[in-house]
Amino acid sequence: MHHLKGTAAMIYLILFILLITVLSLIVASKCEDAFFHPTPYSKEHEFEVLPTFGYDVRPFYESVKLEEFSLESPNGYTIKGSVIRADENTSFPDGKRRAVIMSHGVTANRYTMLSHGEIWHRLGFDLVIYDQRAHGESGGPDCSFGYYESKDLVYIAEEMRKRFPEDTIWGIGGESMGAATVMMAAPHIPWLSFVYEDGGYATFRAEIPAALKHKKNLPYFPFTPLTILFINHRHEFKVDDIRPVDSVKDIHVPMLFVHGGEDRFVPTENVYPLYEAKQGDKELKIFEGAPHVKAVLMHHEEYCSMLKGFCEKYGIL
Repeated sequence: MHHLKGTAAMIYLILFILLITVLSLIVASKCEDAFFHPTPYSKEHEFEVLPTFGYDVRPFYESVKLEEFSLESPNGYTIKGSVIRADENTSFPDGKRRAVIMSHGVTANRYTMLSHGEIWHRLGFDLVIYDQRAHGESGGPDCSFGYYESKDLVYIAEEMRKRFPEDTIWGIGGESMGAATVMMAAPHIPWLSFVYEDGGYATFRAEIPAALKHKKNLPYFPFTPLTILFINHRHEFKVDDIRPVDSVKDIHVPMLFVHGGEDRFVPTENVYPLYEAKQGDKELKIFEGAPHVKAVLMHHEEYCSMLKGFCEKYGIL
């Protein structure tokens, strides 16, 4: 009798472990899908939500003319974007134009970056904003957290350069996934004059558990290892192919690192290895109390002073 009870208990234990394993696999599979197939926000959503953090992009949007463009990515889909020209009376002592290309994060779109664009436009820059793959009006099967996006940005930069005077001074910047995109692309755009990133992750591997904890309140084990397993199995790239911290080592122009002091989605500690990896001219700014990529909205004028000071220090303005 005791033997039968022990056997039954063992069977129940095995069935329980199998059930937990199956459920964990299902959850991890859905997590992988959520990472790479997020539901993008619309322009209208951004215009409604961004002001709740302290800055309304609509007045700037309504005051400028957007020149739409469409490019065919070498990765096999259409990229949609807009150019916003500097005011006609803008001039710099050296007679050269300034331009910046800006990359948005996951679920966002090109209009999200108008919060940054208003500052750059105020400083006299031409602006290039665009929808990352699988976001906004751009095509593409999924987002890839910087892997394909960085290749797109290199292509966009080369195409945009053809549409401006040859001696234009160029920079690139981005937030969140867009920051990772910028960091991974910058070493492959040798004619840049500056780079800035806000809220970027040092490695995708480290970002996965942080995102699962922040968005879904899931513990590291077993969900992070299983999610990574699904990512590595389902995609042509691997999790460890997305390491902005390695790319930063090969950026040789002045670079500004920005992060919110209360960032829980891409924890603030990401910025320190990035900053340490960058050799040469660099600046670091932590906006205390700011959550993920909201410093530009919550502290808009301070953000403007920061960008202006950075550009003046390194001869960009």
